[in-house]
Formats: sequence, C-alpha cells, structure tokens
Amino acid sequence: MRLIYSFVLVFCLHFLLSSCSRPGEKEVPQLGEIYQQAAASHQSEQLNPVIVIPGILGSKIKDPESGKSIWGVFDNEFLNLNRPENFQIAAVPIQKGSAISQASPRGVPDGAVSSLRFRVAGVPLKQQAYAGILKSLGVGGFKDSDYKPSNLNWGKEHFTCFQFSYDWRLSNAQNARALHEFIQDKKRYIRQKSKELYGKDRPNLKFDIVAHSMGGLVARYYLRYGTQALPSNGSLPKLNWQGTRDVNQLIMVGTPNSGSIVAFSDILTGKSFLPEWQRRVLGIGLPRLPAAVIGTYPSLYELFPRSRHQPVLDASNKSALDIFDHKLWEKQNWGILQPEEDHVLKTLLPHATDRAQRRELASDHLKKCLNNASQFHRALDRPATPPKGFRITLISGDAISTKRQVAIDLSNNKQADYSYAPGDGTVLRSSTLADDRLGSSAKWTPRLRSPIKFHRVTFFTKEHLLLTQDPSFTDNLLYQLLEEPR
Repeated sequence: MRLIYSFVLVFCLHFLLSSCSRPGEKEVPQLGEIYQQAAASHQSEQLNPVIVIPGILGSKIKDPESGKSIWGVFDNEFLNLNRPENFQIAAVPIQKGSAISQASPRGVPDGAVSSLRFRVAGVPLKQQAYAGILKSLGVGGFKDSDYKPSNLNWGKEHFTCFQFSYDWRLSNAQNARALHEFIQDKKRYIRQKSKELYGKDRPNLKFDIVAHSMGGLVARYYLRYGTQALPSNGSLPKLNWQGTRDVNQLIMVGTPNSGSIVAFSDILTGKSFLPEWQRRVLGIGLPRLPAAVIGTYPSLYELFPRSRHQPVLDASNKSALDIFDHKLWEKQNWGILQPEEDHVLKTLLPHATDRAQRRELASDHLKKCLNNASQFHRALDRPATPPKGFRITLISGDAISTKRQVAIDLSNNKQADYSYAPGDGTVLRSSTLADDRLGSSAKWTPRLRSPIKFHRVTFFTKEHLLLTQDPSFTDNLLYQLLEEPR
C-alpha cells in the first residue's frame, strides 16, 4: 500500500510541477551577452519604464482585517476558502440597486503572484507563476524592487519596472481606473528619481506595458478610454485614447481578446485547481471556489467568448445559444442560480429571509454582470486605430488543442462535448487575435479581420502560463523593449 501511495505521490507531483521544468541549456540563447551592454548602460532617460500586469488570479489579495492571505499564498497564514465561513470574504458583495462599478469586495491587492506557494502532503512547495516574466525583464536591466532573484545584481537602482497588482474579481473597466492612478504615482516617482540620479527631469515620460492574459484587457480598456467608467445607460464611453498619453506600447501575452470558453465552464461548475482526489490524497492546500462565489465576479463574465462566434451550442439541434441572455440562465438555473448552490448563497446573503429572496438577489447580480460584460465587449470590439506611433504587439500560443466550442444538453445541463482549435491550452489563437472571421454567418477572408491594429504578432509553442518562461519569449521581449527603433 505504501508503494502504491508513493507512486501516486510521485506521479501527481510530476504532473503538478511540470510547469516548473526548465528548458535545456542548449535551447537558451545567450541573453546576457546579447543584451549586456544595453542592460548595463543605465541610461534610464533613454528607456521607457515597464509595467507588468498579470492576468486573473495573478495578483495576491490580502485581508486587511486579519492580515491573512485571501489569494496567492496557501501554505501558512491564509484564509481557507474551502470553509463556508470564508465564502463571503472571497466573493464580491451582492447588493441590489448598486452598480457593478460600485462593487467593493473585502481584501486589497498585495503584489503580483510571482510564485504560488502551497502545501503538498504537508510539504511547502512553490509553482512559478509570473517569476518568469519578471526575471526576463531583469535580464534586460529592468529592475523591480519587489522581485529580486538571487542570480541578478541590479546595484542600487530599482525603479524601472513595476508590478501592477489589482483586484481581479472586479470589472476590468474598474481596474483600468486603478491602473491610471498607479501610472501617475509611478510617473511622479521616476521623475523624482531621475532628478536625483541623473540631474534630469522627464516631463514627457511614457511607460511600456507587458500584460499577460486578462491583464491585456485591463490595459486595452485603459488605453482606449482612460478613467471613464462604462456608462450606466448601456452606451459606450468616448473613444479618446487617453491612456496612450502615458503609455508608448502594449505587449500582450496570451490575452483572450475574444474570451475563453474556460471562463464560461468555470462559472457553470465552479473553479477547481486540481481534481478532488488529488487534493484529498495529497493534502494540497489549494481552494475550490464554488460556482456561487466566482459567479459574483464581474471580471469572469468579461472573459466569456463572444456569442457571435457561436461558442456554446444546444446539444439537441446544434443551434447557437446566447450566453449573455439572462433569461436563458434563469431557465436553466446556471451558475450562481443552481439550486445546489443555495447553501453557499446562505453565507453570502445572511440577511435574506428565504431561498426565494436569495435567488432574487443572485439573479439581479447575475443580470448586472452579464449586461456589464456585454457592454465591456462592445467597448473593446469597436474597430479603432490607435494614435500614430503607438504600438500594440501580441505574443500568442498556437500549438496546443484548446477548447473552442461546447454543446450543452439543456435537459440536464451536462456539457455534452467539445470541439477544439489551436491555442495555448486556455486561450484560442483566434481569441488572442480577436479574429472576427469565426461563426457561420462570418465571411472568411485570407487576411485577419480584427478590431485591434497590431504592430506585430509572434507565435510560440508553449502553454498559457509557460509562454512567459520560454527563452525565445525573453529574447523577443527584450529586443522590443531595448533595441527596436522607436
């Protein structure tokens, strides 16, 4: 029995930590030699500082009351989100009559998740998350005081790279306003540092943004609309490209510009980071977020694929379903409206008198999230050309079969089958490109048809998170930031 357990443990650890494996030395370009002179020049007035924006789940969330981690650290002082008494802490408040833009969940952002700490069978382990992208920037001399790998010597200067951590539970439009405040704060800081170190002010300072996954949606909204909220009447904000006044270029990595079917599936069933048997056998301290908890997150609905691309079908006749139709969700009792999720709603809505009132409040919140997501999509999907000189670059994966379409048996809400297309295992290649040639009504053309005007697109053969750990990714990223002519 002990032998069997040991075999299962080794197998699971190999499966779990496979994303931490390092490529062979023969595959790694001599980045230090290539970029050494540029990285060592320290002529910061000639370089744009870099802001790294992680994706969903990529920022740590800390409870200011207890000082414990809500998300990002699961080995010591953390709030166990598997316990019902902590569901309310993890959720976005359900409040009838308040707008999505006014949501204020418990917890504050506490830095990017450079590595995810958790326990396996009582043993603390780390899984690399955004350490890869931060290390890549460090090789090029972009120094981040919040991330200091032992093999890089940055001297005394730590002001050219910043992590924008944010509450990824909220709407991306809401986090775009937080990004603006962050940029203004760092702009003042760099101008002061430039005066101290070089005796020069930088009044025309601009940033380069490197954004992974959903972080690219935060950045795109900010670049187009600045601090504007989504209008309460359902219209679109004014397209003024306010964000480009302080940003020189955006480099997106694996961004789901047209959404991901994974987000829709997570809303229906809840989010498990490992199969239940692995969590039980190995004692892994990663939480499972119930459908009624993640169903409160406006951001997750904003990650839905577009209905016009026909991502969800009725299994009985293969007709397309509109996943933004609130009446469909009510009829099918999807997501937060599942009867079996009522025990979770009890903890989220302690003042509701009965099941009927809890369902009414949950349905109202669901409708607001769906409407908000649809409006957010229209804001990003309107074709627009950025100001002259501003560049948008995409780095995408296209070598892994990725879920594209799901058929649902509406008689029992079972996900009948999937179809697949090239992607990075989480996000489709077509989604990163915002390719609008999809869907039966779309007319296919040889050239890409997208609302995004790309300066360059580069494809790699890596999985969604591992894109940032590919040595070729580092090479291309550093060239764009350090050497590419402006």
